[in-house]
Amino acid sequence: DDELPTLEDHLGNAGVGWFQVKIFLIASLLVAADGMEMTVISLLRKPLSKEWGLDDVSFSALGSTVFAGLLLGNLSGGFLADMYGRRPCMIGVSLLFCVFGVASALATNVW
Repeated sequence: DDELPTLEDHLGNAGVGWFQVKIFLIASLLVAADGMEMTVISLLRKPLSKEWGLDDVSFSALGSTVFAGLLLGNLSGGFLADMYGRRPCMIGVSLLFCVFGVASALATNVW
């Protein structure tokens, strides 16, 4: 009986090596960096509101930009990865995250 191998057979034979571990660690660092962004925003609520003179609505709009970025990134990420490949997109996203993270750290006001 010549049965074709199933997906489970292929995954079982592939195993987990150093490449899969590296991909997992890189993806974990990106997710952790994204989570830290929301944590930092919530921790800085009072000092930033006082220093920049923000009311609750303005600060909420500032925090909402994170979710707007997530929405745009999720909507376009799969399409761009299919077009250009996963690796260039992950590298590009990492660079953008770093550039805009530094820019937000150097910001002196909301605008």
